[in-house]
This record gives sequence, C-alpha cells and structure tokens, in this order.
Amino acid sequence: MKGLDNMHAVIFAGGAVQPGEAVAAAIASADLVIAADSGAETALHYGCTPAIIVGDFDSLDAPRLQELKTRGSRIVQVAVKKNETDTELAVQAAIEEGASAITLLGGLGGERFDHTMANILLLAGFEVVHSPCFHSPEMLRAYTPPGYTIHCVGRRCILAGHEV
Repeated sequence: MKGLDNMHAVIFAGGAVQPGEAVAAAIASADLVIAADSGAETALHYGCTPAIIVGDFDSLDAPRLQELKTRGSRIVQVAVKKNETDTELAVQAAIEEGASAITLLGGLGGERFDHTMANILLLAGFEVVHSPCFHSPEMLRAYTPPGYTIHCVGRRCILAGHEV
C-alpha cells in the first residue's frame, strides 16, 4: 500500500459505467479496486478482479461470488437490513485500507434514486478523501474542498494538479 497521502482506490458501485479514457485512466492508476455488491460484475467486465467485495449480495449471484472468492477477492458480507448502503460500506473499506483518493465508478442514475442521492453525499462526508470523483454514463463529477480548481480540456480533467 502506498500510504494515506497518495493511495488511489477505485470503487465499482452498482449501475452503468460509461467506457472511455477517464474510466480506463482511473482503473490503470488504481492501487486498490473494491466492488460494492453487483459492482463486481462491472469490475469483471473491465478486466478487474476486486481485492475486496462488500455487500449484502442481493444483486450478485452465489456462483459469481464463489468465482471471485476463488480469484482471491476478500468477501465482506453484511446484513440486508442496515443503515448504510453497500457503496458506503465499500468507501469505508477503502478508507480503512488507507485510500486518500477515491474514484466511484457507477453509483449514479439507475432505478434507486435514494442510492444516487446517498452516493452524491457520500464521499463529501469523509474528510480523509482529498479528491472524490464520480463517473457515470451521463457525467463526470468531482467534489473538492474549497480552493481546489478543476481544469477540463476535452476529455481530460486536472484536479488540483492531479489528473482524473
């Protein structure tokens, strides 16, 4: 692990991810890949075996879960009835592992508006995360502390001197 100051975690949440340069760059720069429940399917689609998969597994079938366990993923199963979303628990896992930058792939849009809103508010609530970013088919959003600047040229964005 790189340590608290410069560890980048990519979290695959449930929901669509728009393929492209930004997503490929996020995956390539990841020090740690985590999936929240069905986000594991998306991670596999992008050629990633998550190091950690967190969820109640209401949307990831048992054979796929067993396959991921065989591939070396650490499975963190949580109760179906809980106060946190699976994505929130994945963010907590990333921070516990030492992440200071988190890119959330997916997690916006979809059928569960309550989960979309929770995900938008989620990363801002973790002070240790310096540059949270969201990727979804419709948008790239970065939420930064006051004083940060985002520069976008074409499909490339620079956030406080860090390419996202």
